[in-house]
Amino acid sequence: MTVTFLHVNLVIETPTIIVKESIKNWYTVYTDYIPARTFYGAIITYLAKKGIDPLKIKYAMNVSDLYPATYGYSLPAIPFVLTCKDKDHIKRDLLRELIDKLHYEEVKPNTSDLEKLYRYLIEKIKTCKINGYSISSDYLIRSIAGKPIYCTGGEQDTCRIHKSIRTIVLESVGVSPVTRGSYAGLVYTYEALSPGSNVHGLIACSEEVAEILKNELNNALIYMGRGISRGYGRVRITSISNRFAGKYDIRNLVEESFRKIFSEYSRDNQVLVSLSPLVIKGYEDLFPAKSLEDFIKTISLTTELYIGWSKLYGILKPIYNMLGHGSIIYMALKKDYRETINRYEEILLSNPGINLLMPLDVYGKLLLGG
Repeated sequence: MTVTFLHVNLVIETPTIIVKESIKNWYTVYTDYIPARTFYGAIITYLAKKGIDPLKIKYAMNVSDLYPATYGYSLPAIPFVLTCKDKDHIKRDLLRELIDKLHYEEVKPNTSDLEKLYRYLIEKIKTCKINGYSISSDYLIRSIAGKPIYCTGGEQDTCRIHKSIRTIVLESVGVSPVTRGSYAGLVYTYEALSPGSNVHGLIACSEEVAEILKNELNNALIYMGRGISRGYGRVRITSISNRFAGKYDIRNLVEESFRKIFSEYSRDNQVLVSLSPLVIKGYEDLFPAKSLEDFIKTISLTTELYIGWSKLYGILKPIYNMLGHGSIIYMALKKDYRETINRYEEILLSNPGINLLMPLDVYGKLLLGG
């Protein structure tokens, strides 16, 4: 492989306002994760200020969404991850079994098999507790697809839904650019991500860019979201490494996963999981890589709005509805290993901020260990 992966840890140092959806006098903010496009833009801006040409980086780097890491390294739950509605626990052994069934293709990517898998998983959970009473009911079981989940401890421990990034409420007044005094009665209220929160994410990039990033970003201060000129949005990169959590070299794991598909399994596809928004049918011509040509089947329960902004013209670009992180994709294999790897790397790097795809078995190893 010519593409390498970097694991990045960050801490929010000042209140950070990253708007998810906005209408007149009202907006919501991201709390389960920070979108990949925001992270990507912050890195490009920082490097540009350091004198590094953004065009040198643009199509040689992609990033995942940033996920909470205060209690453990979380990743988005894939479809069919189920739990009781009043619990944040996920059975670790059931999660491993789900990943294995999908990766080793015990469950085929067709409607009949997927429905059987869903019923099987519900049966494995069986009962949930309401007011201390155990009740067997499908209505008490929910899907947590897309939610950040993490696993700690040994094999017997359960996994959990990671708590949302904590927020605080801020107020400020409008200031006249002429008098530098406040406007009477003009008060702004903001919800912002709280200082001290830890997040983490992945960067896929060329080896040349990896060296630049490791040299320039370690302990760097980058800025995200609104109100940067007022001191908001300061985020520190505390570490950047080729190893996930100091243990796993993701590049080696990805290579091994693809090699096994060719050498050990009689398969015509590789199962991938998206760690960022995923382009869907109808929008493929808007992006350099026509990814859907290689996607046999896509399974997703979440969507994501992809919003662009033109600094040149000061207007919003079109808003695209994409599949959310945690989506599963069956990618068609090419004739040989090298051709497949080249296509996978092309998809990874051709659409900054979207289509950060990882083999499902590698996702399982990072999340569950072992």
